Amino acid sequence: MSAAPQLDLFTGRRPARRRSYPATPGFKEKGGTSQSAAVSIESRAAAVRARVLAAFTAAGARGLTPDEAGKQVQEDKLTVRPRVSELLRDGLLVKTKRTRMNASMKNAAVYVASEHFNGGTDGQTQER
Repeated sequence: MSAAPQLDLFTGRRPARRRSYPATPGFKEKGGTSQSAAVSIESRAAAVRARVLAAFTAAGARGLTPDEAGKQVQEDKLTVRPRVSELLRDGLLVKTKRTRMNASMKNAAVYVASEHFNGGTDGQTQER
């Protein structure tokens, strides 16, 4: 026998269930700064994701690194990187075999909009 659902003390209704990742931005620790950041971006994540995808689409086969996309859409790289992961998960971006140097002098992966991916001949070497 299953327990009856708990009702909200004040409304008498079941509490609304919060959608979870990947439907909403994820976080690492409940009650921590990661959750705070996820909640703060939740209302605009879809709009940022759309702008990021538009930047990758405009870049064509050359593609972008996540940090380059952030500059294009004037958003912090820490806001853009999770949106790139979401677009990759959804099949709208493809990670190429190419890399480019980012501002911290590290090689960063280059991604392209899936409509511009040419099926594996997308470049085996780093761009300089």
